[in-house]
Amino acid sequence: MMTDLLKFEADTITLQVIYNSIGNREFAQLSDIDAKRKNLCPKMGYLYPDYTDNLIKTRNLESLREELKG
Repeated sequence: MMTDLLKFEADTITLQVIYNSIGNREFAQLSDIDAKRKNLCPKMGYLYPDYTDNLIKTRNLESLREELKG
């Protein structure tokens, strides 16, 4: 049961990092925004690695919603 809770928390953190970096001026000025996001996202969870790689590349809320529908 603890594994499921940890994976859920990791997925929540991943989504928070992606959501909070959209429209953030500090992130928008970075040329390596994908690398920065990848460093901040946990390396575990139900979304990792398949969905995490796609989520890291999102640039707006619409594309984030589309990625999460799948």
